[in-house]
Amino acid sequence: MSYVLELLRTFYHLDSVIDEENYRYPKTHPFATSLGGSDNIIMFQTERYGARPLIVQGSGAGAAVTAMGVLSDLLKLA
Repeated sequence: MSYVLELLRTFYHLDSVIDEENYRYPKTHPFATSLGGSDNIIMFQTERYGARPLIVQGSGAGAAVTAMGVLSDLLKLA
């Protein structure tokens, strides 16, 4: 099986991080097939959404907004 992307998965329970791991998603996974450009995607896999996880997708900030945020943070540190 060939993989298209590798992401850091973080598992939460309420406000605390339970575990983090690197995970490779196959080319057929929604994370790999539906993202483009600076899109963001998050998957909720719970007892209720176990067999068919709830996936929320939308536009991300993009390069210009991200760069401005990083520059702003650096200026605050100076």
